[in-house]
Amino acid sequence: VALALYMGLTIVGCVALALPGITFAIAAGLLFGPLLGTIACSVATTIGAMLAFIAGRFFLKDSIKPAAMKNKYLKKWLFDESGNDTAAASLKWSNQGGIVGLIWNWKAPTGKSSIYSEETDFSLWDAITNLDIATCSFSEIQQMKKDGLITEDCEALIRDIDKAAKALKKLQSQNVPVLWRPLQEASNGWYWWGSAGSDAYQWLWNLLYTRLTEYHKLHNLIWIWNGQSESYTVPETQYDIASADIYLDATEKYSSRYEQFYGLQKIAANKIVALSECSTIPDLTDSLRDNAMWSFFGLWYGEYLMDDTTGYTTRKQMIEAYNSNVVL
Repeated sequence: VALALYMGLTIVGCVALALPGITFAIAAGLLFGPLLGTIACSVATTIGAMLAFIAGRFFLKDSIKPAAMKNKYLKKWLFDESGNDTAAASLKWSNQGGIVGLIWNWKAPTGKSSIYSEETDFSLWDAITNLDIATCSFSEIQQMKKDGLITEDCEALIRDIDKAAKALKKLQSQNVPVLWRPLQEASNGWYWWGSAGSDAYQWLWNLLYTRLTEYHKLHNLIWIWNGQSESYTVPETQYDIASADIYLDATEKYSSRYEQFYGLQKIAANKIVALSECSTIPDLTDSLRDNAMWSFFGLWYGEYLMDDTTGYTTRKQMIEAYNSNVVL
């Protein structure tokens, strides 16, 4: 009777009161001795832990989640399912015949969470190391951090890259190729991955490329370099397409943007060039005239897309462009 009562109280204590396990271990030892006490405590606390998990997972999630969401670290580790959403949406788009293109608006791995350098206190230089970490397992990375060989910021970079890899692997498993444009618009300086300067950016690009391709074996990615400056160039073996993002006021004639087209070709010799972001559709007649045939253009959303009132891109322009013999 005493054993059954102890086990019942222990299970209730685990589930309802969240008492520490040492409480039950001491009580079991005093009541039943070392052998029987160890067995009773192990069985009861195991059952209690299982029931506590089931209660939290299926019955208390709605009450626990709001409290956990207030902590930015718990929010990121427990509830951030953006990678799953992106992979699912990308797979759906591919199944409908679409070409999947992804950019990574990478929020700072530590400190204030933002992609913008002025909104975060994260410094890429604090993460940089001379050690070859790109192909290390995450447990090895954690040990390096514990030993003081790398910083918490460096460990966090790897953690984020591994999380992105998990989502990208879902697309690779379904044979979905991805136009992959990470670390975009680096030279402009408004994102944390570019504001630290070209050397830091190039170190990060190499880390990202090597870890995704060599450690995670991701080979469905078509890498787009979008550094937007010759000083930010990366090895030509580490990207497939060079791209530019070009925005003009609605009142300015967009034309073909041949100046940027040929400038980008000069920087990235032997590479395909693309207009990865634009405020309106390039003038197709001018593009033919100037021989400035971008491999693709990526019209930005919101006011730039089919809003006749803003003057950027009209519905008529969209229909004409996508039915033109110049556009595939």
